[in-house]
Amino acid sequence: SPGPNGRSPEQVRERILLVAVGDHLDSSQMVLVELVNATGNGTVDITSERRWAEDLIADNRLYRLTASEAGETAVAGLLEELERVLLEVAHSPDVISSGEFQRIRSRIEEQGILFKIRVLGSKVREREGAGFKTQAPDSSQS
Repeated sequence: SPGPNGRSPEQVRERILLVAVGDHLDSSQMVLVELVNATGNGTVDITSERRWAEDLIADNRLYRLTASEAGETAVAGLLEELERVLLEVAHSPDVISSGEFQRIRSRIEEQGILFKIRVLGSKVREREGAGFKTQAPDSSQS
């Protein structure tokens, strides 16, 4: 039954998930951009990016499981891809060789994960602002 704001508990939970996932995607995008743009001479210091990735992993798992339970398969799928990248970064040493850095960077670029995060992030924000409907908006209605 709808609460005082006219929304069901499911709609409220979905909104909380969307807001949290949107913020999480923003943070994840920032760490990946920092990582991809890092520079070094022979070695690359990724200390801050590695720590940031470590901090994001627990939240990522929680959001992935919650999205999966809520039937948000696109969100859960991207969060699973993101989790693999975050784990790889978190388990790297603070200073890595240029070759190892290039391998991580190539993996991020080949997966197109930054693009996917941007696209999903904008869809999440749209749904947040559109009354957070569970289904995708129907373009035939205005």
